[in-house]
Amino acid sequence: MIAAAEAWRAVTPSLAGTPHVRTSRDGGRTFPARHARPLPAAPPEIPATVPVYDAAAAAGQLLVLDLDPSRGDVDHQAAELGQLLERLGARYVADVATSTGGRHILIPFASPLLWLELRDLCRAIAARFPVVDPAPICSLGGQISPPGSRAKRGGWRVLSTPVDSTLAAVERPNEPEVWAGLLREFAAELQQVENVPRWNHFRQPQRSSTTTAPRGCPAPAAALRSALSLSRRLARDGGIGHATRAAPKYAWRFWAPRLAASRRAVSDRLRSLEGPSWAVREALRARPA
Repeated sequence: MIAAAEAWRAVTPSLAGTPHVRTSRDGGRTFPARHARPLPAAPPEIPATVPVYDAAAAAGQLLVLDLDPSRGDVDHQAAELGQLLERLGARYVADVATSTGGRHILIPFASPLLWLELRDLCRAIAARFPVVDPAPICSLGGQISPPGSRAKRGGWRVLSTPVDSTLAAVERPNEPEVWAGLLREFAAELQQVENVPRWNHFRQPQRSSTTTAPRGCPAPAAALRSALSLSRRLARDGGIGHATRAAPKYAWRFWAPRLAASRRAVSDRLRSLEGPSWAVREALRARPA
């Protein structure tokens, strides 16, 4: 088993979405952006996280599976996930917190993938394996505690995969064939989590009692309402709120992922209204003055 400091140096720079780290000053309860700094060569002595995505590109190269002991039998489901990934030919890095037994399975890819695609696949995996908490990967600003970092309740996150397979995963990340295999494996679960309400012209979205979102991710309708509300607020006052007023130089870091989500939601809404909106516009143009 690789020691924590060696694990950090060997794999964390390759897994982080960007070369930055956030540290926690309250024992791992929060990891505020104001505590972000460049990724150090050695693990910090306090709990730390790294970005899952490259927020500027709205993409990532890491599928993060966070196995939470409070959600079920982590060891059993981690073993099942490992067998599934090996059957698909996927290379991955796994670690475990020595204090809590919480596990991570980290699957790197050679090419960037849209963050929404990574999020949806994680949610699909969580639908089959309930111990998987999709929260760290559900937002563009998601963070994860990497191998070699200090665990929240003491101890460290140590690698649980053999040294040779760990190094193979970071030196030779997975190719598109592995991604395609995962999509085929979880096709049914993907259809379930992607079954979002559809807008039908000017009518309200049709709700389905069978559509549920895994714990940790917002429900699709709630996410859409939040994005539309944010876009209206930005149009009204420029988005200068408490979070950006306190530290103006961090405004872009705060609003960039939210703007991306709002733009996507509004674009989807406008496409759904394309038929009637164009009809109304043509009618107004044809109306005599």
